[in-house]
Amino acid sequence: MLFVPRYAVLRGLVVFAMCLVVLTGACSQSESVPPAGEPGAFDVVDPTPDSSLSAAQDPAESEQAPLVAPTPQPLDESAFSLVTTARAGETIADGAGHLITVHSFAEWPEVWSRLGAFNSADYQLAAGVEQQWQGAGGIGGVDVSMCAPGDIAQAERATRQFSVVGSLDAPLESPLGAGLYGAHPVLEPAFVFPEPGACSRGWIPIALADAANNATVARVEMALDAADPGRSELMQWELDSVADVPEITENVAGITAQFVEGPLAGASATLLGWAEFIESESPWPGTRLVGALIDACPGRSGWPLFGLEVEQWNLAPTVAIPVNSTAPAATLSGDECTSGWIAAPVPFGAEPTGLFMTDLANPESGFASWSFAGSALPAPG
Repeated sequence: MLFVPRYAVLRGLVVFAMCLVVLTGACSQSESVPPAGEPGAFDVVDPTPDSSLSAAQDPAESEQAPLVAPTPQPLDESAFSLVTTARAGETIADGAGHLITVHSFAEWPEVWSRLGAFNSADYQLAAGVEQQWQGAGGIGGVDVSMCAPGDIAQAERATRQFSVVGSLDAPLESPLGAGLYGAHPVLEPAFVFPEPGACSRGWIPIALADAANNATVARVEMALDAADPGRSELMQWELDSVADVPEITENVAGITAQFVEGPLAGASATLLGWAEFIESESPWPGTRLVGALIDACPGRSGWPLFGLEVEQWNLAPTVAIPVNSTAPAATLSGDECTSGWIAAPVPFGAEPTGLFMTDLANPESGFASWSFAGSALPAPG
C-alpha cells in the first residue's frame, strides 16, 4: 500500500507516487448495501494414492485426478464496518465527512494497447510512465469529485485506495486496475485532494492489469484511522460504460503560459502551431512524427518537460528532430530562450490534440497545455 500526501492512499499493481473544478449542486447519500451471502466452499481432491491398489502396482502409474484450484471467493463485506453502493454520478458521504462522487471511467486510446507500449523497449512514454508503471497492461482514469469537511482532524487520519473491478462482489485481492498518484497529469485536470471546506474534481489514473479491461465498478477502500485498520469502509459505484475523455478548456495557439512558482518558476512557452512531419520517419514502430512550433524560455532551475497530447492523453514524449529535416529545432537547454520545432511520435490512427509542458513536481501550478484546434501549419521540410 502506498501512502500519498495528507490523507490519501492509492495502492496498486505497481508502486508509484502521481485541477480543481468546484463540485456544485446537492449531494445525496446512497443506501448501505445489505450483507452478501457467506463465501462459497470449494472442492479439494485428495491426491493420496488409492489404498486398494495392489502392492505390485506402482502408484505413480495410476491415474490421479488433478488438484482443483480454489474458487475465487466473493467480496467479504464483514471485513468492513460499512459497505455503500451508488450509481455513477451519485454521491457517498464517507466516515471522515467527505462527499465523494465517481462520475465515469475512461481508458487510454486502443492504439497504445496495440503498440504494446508498456511491454516493449521501443517505447518511452512521457515522464517515464511505462517505467514507473511496470507490469501494467494499459492506463485508465476515474473522474472523481470530493468535498472536504471544514474540520479536517478526522480526515487527516484516513487513507483511501482507488480501484476498478468487474463486479460488486469481486474480491479485494484481484482488482482489474489500481489507482496511482503522481506529479504528471496523464489526464487533465488531475485530481488533487481538496483543502478543508473546499471541493475538487479531476482524474485519478488507473494502472490496468490487462489492456482488455472489463471494469464495471469503481471502488474506494477507506481506513478511517491508519492506526486502526479494522475501522474501514468500502464505497462502490456502478459504472454505466467506458466514457470518452471530454475536451477541456485549454490555451490556444498564440497564448503564453508561464510557471509562477515551483522549481521552474519563470519557465514559459507559446504554441505557434503544429504539423505532421510527412517527410521524416518516426523512431518508434507504428507511429509517425508530429511537431509543434513553439517559443519557450527556461525557468529558475532549468527547462520544463514538453510532450504532445494524443486524444486528450498526455503520453507522447519529444524526440530529436530527424537530421534529414530542414525544420529548425527548438533548443531546450542552456539559459537562453528558443524558437523552433519539437517533435513526438504519435500512433497511426490516433489524433494529436495538443501540447503540454510540466515541471514534474506539481500537477496544478507546474503544468500547462494548449489545444491544437485551428493552428495547423504546412508540413516542415
